[in-house]
Amino acid sequence: EGVSKTGAADFHDAGISGEGTKVAIIDVGFDHLTEAKESGDLPAEAIAFTKDYTGSGNVESGINHGTDVAEIVHDIAPKAELYLMKIGDSLDLQNAKDDAISKGVDVINHSVGWFNFSFYDGTGLISNIAADARDNGILWINAAGNAAHVHWQGDFADPDEDSWHEFSGDDRGNGLGTIGPGNTINIYLTWDAWPSDAQDYDLYLLNSEDEIVARSDNYQTGNQSPTEFLHYTVSTTDQYSFAISNRNAPATPDLEAFVSLRIGAPAMEYYVEDSSIMDPANDEKVITVGAVNYSNWTSGPQEYFSSQGPTNDSKHSAARTKPDIVAPDGVSTSG
Repeated sequence: EGVSKTGAADFHDAGISGEGTKVAIIDVGFDHLTEAKESGDLPAEAIAFTKDYTGSGNVESGINHGTDVAEIVHDIAPKAELYLMKIGDSLDLQNAKDDAISKGVDVINHSVGWFNFSFYDGTGLISNIAADARDNGILWINAAGNAAHVHWQGDFADPDEDSWHEFSGDDRGNGLGTIGPGNTINIYLTWDAWPSDAQDYDLYLLNSEDEIVARSDNYQTGNQSPTEFLHYTVSTTDQYSFAISNRNAPATPDLEAFVSLRIGAPAMEYYVEDSSIMDPANDEKVITVGAVNYSNWTSGPQEYFSSQGPTNDSKHSAARTKPDIVAPDGVSTSG
C-alpha cells in the first residue's frame, strides 16, 4: 500500500529502486524472519548482513517489529542491501551504529523510541549516537513514536501545598483506565534538571482506592539523573492512575511522563500531545517520521497516537518542529 500511496512505484518504473544503497534496520527483534524469506516478502538475497548485539545468539528472537520494518523498506527500495541489527540496550545501539559506519551503510532506520535519557530535547546519550552517525555520512531515519495519547508534560502544581502534583483541580491521579491481569504498566518520569541537579521528585502508581500499589522513589541529591521509572505487573483488574510527589525539588522544574503498557495503550486521563517525541527522534540531525493511516493518505490527519513536536529545547535557542515528514501506516506485512 505504501509503494503506491507515496509514489515510490513511479521511481521504480524510472529505474530507481535503491540499487547500490545500504540500509541498516536497527531494531529490537526480527522474529519470523525465516518465514518472511520463505514467503518472498523479504527475499534472502536482499539481506546482506544480520547480527544480534544482545548476546542471545539469535537475531530472530524477540518481537517481529524489525522484520515488518525491513519488509516495508524492501517494498519501497527493493534493490537496496539490508543490514539487520538486533539490539537490546544503549550499548548495543552504540555498537550497531559503529558497525554501520565501518560497513559503509548509507541509511539507518531506527523505529524505536528511548525513555529517560534526556529531557527529550535532542541531547543525551541516545541522541548523540544518532548524531554521530549523521556526522559520519549516514542518514538516520527515526519513527516519531506512538505516544501522543500516553504522554503528559507540565509545571509542578501544588495549590494545597501537600507535596502532590495536582493534574487538574485537586486531582493528584492521572488515570490510565481499567487494566486487567497479565498486563504490565511501565511509567517513565523525568524533569528538566539534566544532566543532574538536586531536584527530587517521586513517582507512584495508585489503584481505584487511591492506595499506592507501586513506587519509584530514588534519591536525586545532585549526582543522579533526574528520572524515575516504575514497572508493575497487574494481578487484579482495577482502575489505575499515577501520581507525582515533590520530595525535595524547590526549583520545581518542568515534568514529563510517558506510560507504556504491554497490552494496548489507552489514553491517559490528562494527556498532552505536544512534545511527545522520544529520543533520538527529537534530534536535529535525525529525519523524524510521523504516521498517517494509508486509507487517509490524501486527506489526513495524522494518527491520533502519532507523537508530535515541538522538541523540548531547553538547551537550544528555540524548539524545533517535528516530525519532519509523515508516511503511511497500517500497511500489510507478513507478520
